[in-house]
Amino acid sequence: MSRLHTLSASETIALVRSGSLTCVELVDAHLARIDEREAQVQAWVWLDPSAVRAEAKKMDQLPEEQRGPLHGMLIGVKDIVNVGRRLSSVACWLILRADARYADSA
Repeated sequence: MSRLHTLSASETIALVRSGSLTCVELVDAHLARIDEREAQVQAWVWLDPSAVRAEAKKMDQLPEEQRGPLHGMLIGVKDIVNVGRRLSSVACWLILRADARYADSA
């Protein structure tokens, strides 16, 4: 399925839940779409495809009883939100990066 990036959240979740689609397949499709469009869109300040694929692989290996209702959904986090010491464009990032209280907004 080459147009996975066009699916709704409910369609995506249903495919993953049924086993017709894996998280890795979904991630690979979205990363391919990002590769196609990023030069024009310039939406990503930071993106680590290897880390995303590794996380998707972990999600695919979770037993069904440990999967939540949004299992398989992909999200992008706005670059003004501090997430685990990832690059951020928050205005005061240079000041906050040394302060552990701001290391993760989760």
